[in-house]
Amino acid sequence: MQHSEPSPAENWDRDSTRRVLDELFTLARAFNLSKAYLELMEFIGRFRFYSPFNAMLIYTQKPGARFVATPIRWMRDFHREIKVGARPSVILQPMGPVLFVFDVTDTDALPFVLPSCF
Repeated sequence: MQHSEPSPAENWDRDSTRRVLDELFTLARAFNLSKAYLELMEFIGRFRFYSPFNAMLIYTQKPGARFVATPIRWMRDFHREIKVGARPSVILQPMGPVLFVFDVTDTDALPFVLPSCF
């Protein structure tokens, strides 16, 4: 019985898996130091409205983020709008695909308008 060479697809799958694992191990080494790990845990703790996994996604995309929300929540709850050209962070939406969230530094306060009296 002769052993055949792996197909190009099998080679690509193996190489792709190897690259992903290499990247995972490289990222994991970044948190070997207790200071880096503590900073990560403090960051995740600030995002109590999001799962730890989503907080980690935010951290990897925007480590300096302080408070994130969707554009609708910024407008409705905080009377703020997203700045032109702001780049969102992508997180996983519960029971759905993804959500785009923006940090407070990516927003501007909307002008205050006095309600008119009739």
